[in-house]
Amino acid sequence: MSIEQHLDFVADALTYLRAHGFDQIEPTKLAEAGWMRHVDDAASITLFPQANSWYVGANIPGKPRTFMAYAAGVDFYRMACDEVAAREYLGFALSGPGGAHCNDGVIRRLQPDVQMVLEQMALLDLPPMESLPPEQARALMNEMNVARPWGPDVGEIVDGSLPGAAGDLAYRLYRPASPGQTSYIP
Repeated sequence: MSIEQHLDFVADALTYLRAHGFDQIEPTKLAEAGWMRHVDDAASITLFPQANSWYVGANIPGKPRTFMAYAAGVDFYRMACDEVAAREYLGFALSGPGGAHCNDGVIRRLQPDVQMVLEQMALLDLPPMESLPPEQARALMNEMNVARPWGPDVGEIVDGSLPGAAGDLAYRLYRPASPGQTSYIP
């Protein structure tokens, strides 16, 4: 995430607080749990959580492994922050001399990959899948899959292992079909 985006969000939040008579802002428990679920969902579609690194807390013995960085990207993070502000700081409890206001809720309920597909469908002006009868939904999916090219034919699958610090690491290599033999180092 860019520090500039964080500063913009905080500055806008402070302006909003002052304008509405608040001087404190705290995330709600529900919003925290929802955001952590969203961060975990975004990381789970990557290899980041599989790494034995400080990103997941591996550098601290006994610490639960959790990927804390936001893997869905800066654009989606900014959109989430902008939506929080547009919805009067959804997921935050505000208080101060002007009173108290709690706007509890979760900003991102969909998994990031599902959200991206739905946003692309909306940009293409396609009907929401849930609005279609099953036959039309299947036909739409088949049409969308036609545009996605198939990968190369798999000519060989090789299972192996590489030595690692904590033991051997298993791998599976998919090699495209090709004329002639290709050499590789096991």
